[in-house]
Amino acid sequence: MSAFADTKTDELLKMLTTPVAEYKVDNKPYVIDPKIAKRQYEVTWRVQPSFRVNAEDYQSYRQPVKVEMIVEAGSGQILQSKTIKSSGSLRVDQKVHDALQQAKLQPLPMVERTLRYSLVHEFNVVPPL
Repeated sequence: MSAFADTKTDELLKMLTTPVAEYKVDNKPYVIDPKIAKRQYEVTWRVQPSFRVNAEDYQSYRQPVKVEMIVEAGSGQILQSKTIKSSGSLRVDQKVHDALQQAKLQPLPMVERTLRYSLVHEFNVVPPL
């Protein structure tokens, strides 16, 4: 019986001293396969940006304001906006950015809630009455 116990003990000791490969956590970001990902979406405003331009601001206005926005896909919240092409009036540009802080876009369906995308939009200014 002791011979059997010794072999059993030896087997258990071998199992305990056998090196095991270290487990490594995959740190790669989640990436959607480009073959199945929809590359372009059509989005609409949930809450449209609203701003008024007075006659004084409109005098220095030359062209539409082109703005790049960073949007959270799950909520439609505009996180950041940056002027790509100025209107010629700093006050009009600032009014557009202030209006974008209150605006929201429709959320994208079936995407990760924290996914962010960029969007370029051109804002035309209507002359004051």
